[in-house]
Amino acid sequence: MALLHLAVCDDRTEDRERLCRLLEEYGQHNNLELSVDQWSTGEDFLHAFVPGRYQLLFLDIYMKQINGVETARTIREQDEDCAIVFVTTSPEHAVEGFSVNALHYLLKPLTAAQLDTVFQRLTRLQKKEPAYITVRSQRLEVRCNVDEIIFAEIYDKLCLIHTKTNTIQTYTPLDEIERQVPVSLFLRCHRSYLVNMSYITRMEDTQFTVHGQHLIPIRKNDRQTLKQRYLDYLFATTRNSDDEHYD
Repeated sequence: MALLHLAVCDDRTEDRERLCRLLEEYGQHNNLELSVDQWSTGEDFLHAFVPGRYQLLFLDIYMKQINGVETARTIREQDEDCAIVFVTTSPEHAVEGFSVNALHYLLKPLTAAQLDTVFQRLTRLQKKEPAYITVRSQRLEVRCNVDEIIFAEIYDKLCLIHTKTNTIQTYTPLDEIERQVPVSLFLRCHRSYLVNMSYITRMEDTQFTVHGQHLIPIRKNDRQTLKQRYLDYLFATTRNSDDEHYD
């Protein structure tokens, strides 16, 4: 692996220094060349941040003034490729964390085993070829990157596929789209909606908030089962294992 540029942003000096020591030891034991910059506040990090500078960022959630999630959202406006790992003392903000497509969510105190999982995920992410679905739109075959799909919905007789960059109109049935996407990533939470769970930012009793703005209903029948499926997805991405949240 080539030189990796990393950043650690944590307002607790002892936690920040512990992570940097673990990273140094991990690099030595695994023959990785790591360059690690340290920051104690989100404000200072964002002031110095340059898109493309870091391949991996460790962000503490609980920081004074601007917290880790807010810092990550600002980063995502400028850099979609930097892998973000949240470190925290509580899983309370896990849903918010994954709204910015975090690579992982680690609970303190951190261990070498947790770092091993992070770097395995980072390696797979860097090697991962984008998965696509194919639909017909305006008489053309259109390939759509699965990771870019936020949700799909039936509107009148059309199926609208909302992505990070545009909305694709197609007469391809939602059932067919559901068959093409990974079952571990997408949730058919309503007969008219198919949601990419990685973009869910809030779960309430009767609806999901997706991508911070879209309210998607959860069908009454099987509501608890559907909500549990999302929770299972969420915690599968946060536990210290080699499991990926994508198939």
